[in-house]
Amino acid sequence: MTNFSLKFHSGSASSEIHGPDYLVEKNITLVTMNHRLGPFGFLSLDDPTLNVPGNAGFKDQRLALQWVQKNIANFGGDPSKVTLFGFSAGASSTHFHMMSPSSKGLLHRGIIMGGNVIQNGVGYIPRLQWAQRLAERLGFNSTNETAILEFLEQADPVELVIEQHNILPPESELAGLGFAFGPTQEPYETEGTFLIEDLLPMVQNAWGNEIEFMLGQTSNEVLGVAITLRAVPDFLPAFADFQNYIPRQLDVERNTEKSLKYAEMIKRTYYGILEPTITNIDGMMFVSFIKTFLKKS
Repeated sequence: MTNFSLKFHSGSASSEIHGPDYLVEKNITLVTMNHRLGPFGFLSLDDPTLNVPGNAGFKDQRLALQWVQKNIANFGGDPSKVTLFGFSAGASSTHFHMMSPSSKGLLHRGIIMGGNVIQNGVGYIPRLQWAQRLAERLGFNSTNETAILEFLEQADPVELVIEQHNILPPESELAGLGFAFGPTQEPYETEGTFLIEDLLPMVQNAWGNEIEFMLGQTSNEVLGVAITLRAVPDFLPAFADFQNYIPRQLDVERNTEKSLKYAEMIKRTYYGILEPTITNIDGMMFVSFIKTFLKKS
């Protein structure tokens, strides 16, 4: 079973980007899934009476996994041998399902390709009143979550998709946060809670640590970013600031001795004594967050 999205705001399970070509040659039953993206899939509000705790996109995925358990035998599959895998946010999704108690028993192996739950960009998103920021961007000013939700529900969905990319403050971009709506620590418990615990303890104690999984990255990792940098060189300073790749969950203050030490470790791993430039950015395509921090910190 596979899942694919680009940082939880775009992508689909179609074969437009990733096809089943090599997989269908093997003796497997392949299932792909779609889920809600951006504010439609990851809007999170603090008021429990509104019942919008967040992570609806993950709950869509979980529903697909539940469907597989009930029906895959009818398609020649084995419900006791479900392997969940994905790339980018799909990889992070796979890892999050290995963390969430609500997904226990729905998958039995995982393949995590180019993304994980402690990676900046596809891990937990800080709770910074994103719904309010999005509403304000569309011309509605209020701090009342009920009013904000009612406004967003009536807003033009195309504008929601476009403006979700225009509400990040510059300091968040420099901290490695590339989007506003994604995995979140749900603020209150519901019948369908997916993620409510602090991230690092959840990683350490997850039920998924007991199952077989492969962890790695794709060839030419973040190639799209490299292409963007060549087109927009002004992005290079933030991209080449290796402090931006220190997982936020480590809570390391920027420009401290510890932060600079970690940044230097990452740089030396992928560049040695060289410096990243517009003509020398290939090393950035292989930055491995888990390898750096789980082995060296």
